[in-house]
Amino acid sequence: MSNASIVFPDINASFLEASNLNTVCSNYIGILNQTEDFYFSQYANKLLEFVDSNKKISSLEKEFHEIKIFLRNWSKSNSVQISISSRKKAFIRFNSKIRLFLSDGLDLNGIRDVLGFKLVLFTSKSDSLETQELAYKLMNDLLIFFSIQRKSLLLNAEDRMGEALQPDSEIAKRIFVYDKSLLRPEFKSKVKNYVQYPKDTGYQGLHAYIKTPTSLVFEIQVKTLAMDIFADSIHEIHKKQRYANFKIPLDYSKIQLPGVIFDENDYLISDKCGLLNSVDPFNIIF
Repeated sequence: MSNASIVFPDINASFLEASNLNTVCSNYIGILNQTEDFYFSQYANKLLEFVDSNKKISSLEKEFHEIKIFLRNWSKSNSVQISISSRKKAFIRFNSKIRLFLSDGLDLNGIRDVLGFKLVLFTSKSDSLETQELAYKLMNDLLIFFSIQRKSLLLNAEDRMGEALQPDSEIAKRIFVYDKSLLRPEFKSKVKNYVQYPKDTGYQGLHAYIKTPTSLVFEIQVKTLAMDIFADSIHEIHKKQRYANFKIPLDYSKIQLPGVIFDENDYLISDKCGLLNSVDPFNIIF
């Protein structure tokens, strides 16, 4: 059920006398809890995950090390280079996603992408059945690696949001779509398959969520080079479409966080703490 009429508490007061994003987040959690509203209580609990994610970066680094070893061997065996990067979702975008879920009546447990890895196969600039087969193979092998060798739990894929790509659209003509899934049967419920079923923007990729024995949860995205190039080209369009009604109104004069600098037109010129942009703590290419 949609809750589109929700009016969210003002976030600007959270920035007053705050020196970092954790303080901003904690301040806003306090504001949300003061309302004694069910939805805002859920909102506050979800924001706690953002605060707690800083404590989990070291655990993410351990997983990064294990994936590096796996990818180094996989890359050699399949004769293809792969890049891997990690990221922590930006505070404002995480906030916007919570609001979008609440307004659409969706379960906030479906938001599990605070931390994540993106893997890009260095295939050709245009996709084909062969390049997409490699993407499926990498995801299949990764899920085997995590579930068996890393003893991790594969979480069910979250529900799709937004419209599917129309096959006769202009965007559909610009990408390659193979109409069959090459995921192993046991993994089909664990992977959000935007390769077989692209978003209406043309975005493609394979997304899965992993929960380690230490309860660390992170997202894995697998893309071909063509998918990644196309995703970059439409990323801003996607954000504008998805979050059009969920821009968080900010008084930029109140934002005094180290590394966050706006010019006289409120244009972001530095964002080292990840207020608006994702933070990439580490990345590597094999």
